[in-house]
Amino acid sequence: MTGSSLQAAAICGLSALSGACGVDHRQVNVSTTQSEPAGMGGSNGSALGTPAGNEPPGDTPGGAEPVDDTPGGNASSGSANGGSDSSGGMPGARVSPGSMLAVTPSGCGDGVLTDDEACDDRNRVSGDGCSADCLVMEAGFSCTAGKSCMPLARCGDGVVASSEQCDDANIASGDGCSDRCVVELGKQCQGQPSVCTSAVCGNGIRESAEGCDDGNALPFDGCSARCQVEPGCQGTFCVSSCGDGLVSNEECDDGNLTDGDGCSSLCTLEVGAICLAQPGACQPLNGQCVSRLPALFRDFADTHPDFGNKTCNVRAPGALASSLDPSGRPLLGATPAATQACLSSAANFADWYTNNVRNVTLVGELLLFDDGVGGYINRFGVQGEQFQTIDPATQRGVSLDGNPLFFPVDAISGPTAQRLPASIPVPYSATGVTPESALFPGAPEHNFSFTSELEQRFLYASDTRASLTIGAEDDVWVFLNGRLALDLGGVHDREVGRLSVDALLGQVTATISDAATPSVVSATNVFGLLPGNVYTLSIFHAERKPPLSSLLLQLTGFEASPSQCSALCGDGVLSFGEECDDGVNDGGYAECGTGCLLGPYCGDGITQPEFGEDCDVGPGGDATCRGCRVLAGL
Repeated sequence: MTGSSLQAAAICGLSALSGACGVDHRQVNVSTTQSEPAGMGGSNGSALGTPAGNEPPGDTPGGAEPVDDTPGGNASSGSANGGSDSSGGMPGARVSPGSMLAVTPSGCGDGVLTDDEACDDRNRVSGDGCSADCLVMEAGFSCTAGKSCMPLARCGDGVVASSEQCDDANIASGDGCSDRCVVELGKQCQGQPSVCTSAVCGNGIRESAEGCDDGNALPFDGCSARCQVEPGCQGTFCVSSCGDGLVSNEECDDGNLTDGDGCSSLCTLEVGAICLAQPGACQPLNGQCVSRLPALFRDFADTHPDFGNKTCNVRAPGALASSLDPSGRPLLGATPAATQACLSSAANFADWYTNNVRNVTLVGELLLFDDGVGGYINRFGVQGEQFQTIDPATQRGVSLDGNPLFFPVDAISGPTAQRLPASIPVPYSATGVTPESALFPGAPEHNFSFTSELEQRFLYASDTRASLTIGAEDDVWVFLNGRLALDLGGVHDREVGRLSVDALLGQVTATISDAATPSVVSATNVFGLLPGNVYTLSIFHAERKPPLSSLLLQLTGFEASPSQCSALCGDGVLSFGEECDDGVNDGGYAECGTGCLLGPYCGDGITQPEFGEDCDVGPGGDATCRGCRVLAGL
């Protein structure tokens, strides 16, 4: 990969070289989440999505949908998004009032299918699969004469069934309506076939798949930058709440507050569903699993006393106080160690992890990719590509995790930005520190002098076994439940530390790559860890001295384990993910088969004369093909 191609690649608008996902909102939206030097912290809007109040073409004010009055056509009953049908029939049914243009057959409702009827379910009620005049087999049902019509849901047919949140006439994920016909995070879907648009996170209005919207795009305040519920934390004390993806005193928690996906908006099991804990926090990205770690990046000018080309070059443990303050911020500690770490004063250090006039704040996230051994790790490429280098001993290629060029604030311009050439550290350059331009001709200069604040909130259990590995130049401090657990402070070359938590042994162990530093083993109760509670893993990092800025971060066992819900096939309840469920599921025409999958039925778009079909134009039929029949007299 060339330097120019690296420069062109991006995660959320940032250089691929950063390995972080952040957005410079000044460049994409006048309402910005970026804190300007005037000290404004936060904003009221996201850069993505349509403005509040804009509706997809064809929608009428108030969310009502136009009625298709074509004879035999499919009209929306207003239930496409989970509402009930005004006809009194089953939720999600689409009724065609156009059928009333024809004369109702004399035997309609007697349960005997005659040549002038499309269906007959022994009643004259619309919305239950067979229209009140017996001339339309309604979309979303399969009907057999003399029996109640069976509700069905074939995701991708464009009909929003009672068990579907959306149906955009395809089974592709990533377009707003997933391959299971569930509204995807950050989207809202209306109509049928569903038209999906971006929800506006940060406008103060909770929309569709959003779990919350507190009117800003800042994380760590109970509502994430993606409008997902976060555990409520005051300082170091956290309380899990429904929708945060942590199953704590709940029947289920799938990480959202949406009904109809197996786990209700109250985190209770829905009828016809079974929910199990999902190992890890797998979130799909281009066919692979990722974990998104929310982050705040703050850019500083080199005129700040703590940043710039400092003369310090040594790890200086003990510079910080052993506990975070009540707001969850680190405090300067012992004076000798702080001086050794080139920290000028407590007042200047207070600038590092707060929004103030001396920095510009960027809301972002760090993408961690599946490491194949049960954890997640950051990588160099935007798609999770590892950094490629040469082993000088074997002259063979070597693939390394982590990012040797970590520059998440490159998108920021203005008085805090200082752009300088970067170099690549060992072990990413096996022959010693190497200028980036030597490996990638034409590589851009980068913005140094910044801090990173990252958080992972996790549920501590009696069998928790979790670990963190982090490597970087300059300062890194890791706090567990507000107490300092790993200290890599100071302006220094790349150092690697590891923190492990083993509830079975009752131990927290901190290890530094420096062989001269012994591991520190503490009892879990030193950190106040009690099974069943939610705690915060807080990571504070700073880049203070060019030309190196690398980051390696690997997490295992700290990720949320949201509920993964699926339908309970065979219970006779049509639930999300099922095409049908009649309780028997023994197959046959217009019946439900094994695995709650449909066999041949009227409305599948395939004319099947062997089952008495004259025609089949898809769900609901049309004016010439009603109930897959050409009716007498029409």
